[in-house]
Amino acid sequence: MNPQSTSLRLGGDARLRVLAHLLALNPAERVSRFNAPQSDTSIRAYVARVDFARDLVLAIGPAEHPPLALAHLGVAGNSGELGFSVLAPWRGAGLATRLFEAVVAWAEGNGLERVLCIEGHPAARRIVARLGLRKLQRFEPPRLTVLVSPAAPSPTTPRTRASPNPIPC
Repeated sequence: MNPQSTSLRLGGDARLRVLAHLLALNPAERVSRFNAPQSDTSIRAYVARVDFARDLVLAIGPAEHPPLALAHLGVAGNSGELGFSVLAPWRGAGLATRLFEAVVAWAEGNGLERVLCIEGHPAARRIVARLGLRKLQRFEPPRLTVLVSPAAPSPTTPRTRASPNPIPC
């Protein structure tokens, strides 16, 4: 498999690919991805709830295999909560950075003001620093809030206010 594969936005027809990627994560990787231990049953329930029409789901890897890297931005109002993971053999190849950049660009272009992710996720902290993204200084974990510069909303698309509580994705 080629780690240079382009990132693709996934639709509901890729639900099984998303599931295969997440089930391939070992227990420690699942904690890093979800900020809590996850059983196979809870991962199946999570994937069943993903709204591919509203949310952004990106994958890197050939279409006939589970993604090498996966990002899910759960969207509510003008915020999104990002979860991402990269299969162990492909870590360090820049795939998470590519996904993170694509998510932030999409968020900017779709009127989001912030992207939330797990503050304890070591890759998230490194990527945010490396990309020079603006962060909201917070003193209560577990959220790392990245501020994005959304494109001006179109006159026909009203902006909505997000709930002050992060949305689990």
